[in-house]
Amino acid sequence: FHGPAYQVLDRAWRDDGHTVGMLAPDLPADHDPGERDTEFVPRLIELCFQTAGVLELGTTGRLALPAHVDRVIRYAGADEPGRLFAMVSDREDGDGVDAEVVDDTGRVRVRLEGYRTIELPGGVDEDALAPIRAAMEAS
Repeated sequence: FHGPAYQVLDRAWRDDGHTVGMLAPDLPADHDPGERDTEFVPRLIELCFQTAGVLELGTTGRLALPAHVDRVIRYAGADEPGRLFAMVSDREDGDGVDAEVVDDTGRVRVRLEGYRTIELPGGVDEDALAPIRAAMEAS
């Protein structure tokens, strides 16, 4: 349901207990004027949401939408170009997930804390979930 500017997740996989989502390359402008920085880098937040969504689908079978975020931290240089990845992890208290968007050098651009969702009614077809479940089981 996102327009092309917010179809941000190129691919996702499991790595060392995290779910990693890679930002899609060559996205169209997401705001006008495009050369101006944003306060909260919405595409990077959306990358966290979509990566967490793949984790949730793959582990619980729930299709859900954002319901709450405790805190968003935007670090210096968050708008700089580069190859970016969301690293999503379950919270130790079991209440949602935390995520960081990092570049290929490991520098953190954005941190999302306490992200929680609300399930959409209707469920997801188990056959469609199978490859996502398989990918989220790998580590």
